[in-house]
Amino acid sequence: MPRTEASNQQIRDERREQILQAAIKVFARQGFSAAKIADIAKAAQTSHGLLYHYFDNKEEIFAALIERTTHDLQQFAEAIRMQSGDAWERLTWALTRILQGLRRQPDIYAVMLQELANEAISPELRQLATRPAAILQETLKQLIVEGQAEGRVVAGDPDELAGVLTFCIEGLSVNVLSPYSASVIFPKPETLLRLVKS
Repeated sequence: MPRTEASNQQIRDERREQILQAAIKVFARQGFSAAKIADIAKAAQTSHGLLYHYFDNKEEIFAALIERTTHDLQQFAEAIRMQSGDAWERLTWALTRILQGLRRQPDIYAVMLQELANEAISPELRQLATRPAAILQETLKQLIVEGQAEGRVVAGDPDELAGVLTFCIEGLSVNVLSPYSASVIFPKPETLLRLVKS
């Protein structure tokens, strides 16, 4: 029995996702500059030809990863807004989920951070790579502003406080991939929250 268009589309979507997941690992381990299409194809257990059916080059793969990460963070920001409770409870919920995500899949965070400082990628891709961090920082800032109004977050510049939390999260993402990560004590959400607690 021939496959339906819906089943063909599902196969295409799964193959594309397989390529993207492989690319995350390759970019995280090798960096964008050193990574080759051949490395991504090998990690995805697919041929060069089939990979090129989905993406024209590694820049397009990287852009797809950024777009997906941006979309995921936008959804996460919306989920935070929909949480019940006061700003402190929502901030606790958000940091708990972020740290869980870092432990589960640190690669995507590390990829974004590496490429922000990589002069080998185009200015357009570098600019695109700033979007996820900007969404995260803006979401944390909003929670901090609300928490300050409730008296549960320390007084101070909300941008600076959100930046401190964002930098901690970014630093953790790099350390998780380090060969010395086994010796790094991964903080609990409460530890990060002490930085902004009133």
